[in-house]
This record gives sequence, C-alpha cells and structure tokens, in this order.
Amino acid sequence: HIIPVRINGATKFIYFYQKIVVIFYYKLNIQEFYFGHKRPVTAIALSTSSLVASADFSDSALIMVWDLVTKQTVKVIKKLHFRPIEMIRFFGGNRYLFTASFGQGTHVVIYDLKR
Repeated sequence: HIIPVRINGATKFIYFYQKIVVIFYYKLNIQEFYFGHKRPVTAIALSTSSLVASADFSDSALIMVWDLVTKQTVKVIKKLHFRPIEMIRFFGGNRYLFTASFGQGTHVVIYDLKR
C-alpha cells in the first residue's frame, strides 16, 4: 500500500514495512521514518491535511494518528477492534476515521477524532 502525496511542493510516497512507516522523498531520494508502532503496521491513511493514521497488528488494534511534517503522535486510539485493522480512511473533513477488520465477521467502526 503506497500513498503518493504532495506537501510544500515536494512529492512524497508513504508506505509501511513491518513496524515502520516510511516517507520517501522521490526527487531527493531521501527517506524519513515514523517509529510509533511496536507491532507490524497493517493499514495506513492520509488526511487532506498533514495527518496520517496508521494501525498495527496488536491485540488492541492500535491506531496512531500523527503529523506527517513533524512525525509527532497526535492521538493514540486503542481497542476499537478485536482483530487487526485492514482498512482505515479519513472522512468528514478529517474529523472521522472509518476502520474495518475482517475475518469471521466484518467489524466496521466510525471514530470521531474530536472526542
């Protein structure tokens, strides 16, 4: 899963590998990293601003919301799912996160980031 993004005139590609989210600056051939996860990342989403949401394979289906520019964690969301999150998306002007986990039953959650 690779997300292309253009911020401050620079083209970046965001993807994950194991516990790390990688921000790759295409023209500069430089990488930056987000190290907020302790378990392998399973899904990632980019807001229309500079927020990123990344979910990992922990028992509590941990979601980290962080700033793409500063790499600082803004919010930690736990226990929305009992299985790994496989899909995550921002919507509603970046106010909400849509998350889904699959398996023996699909579990969908809409989370209000303002709460």
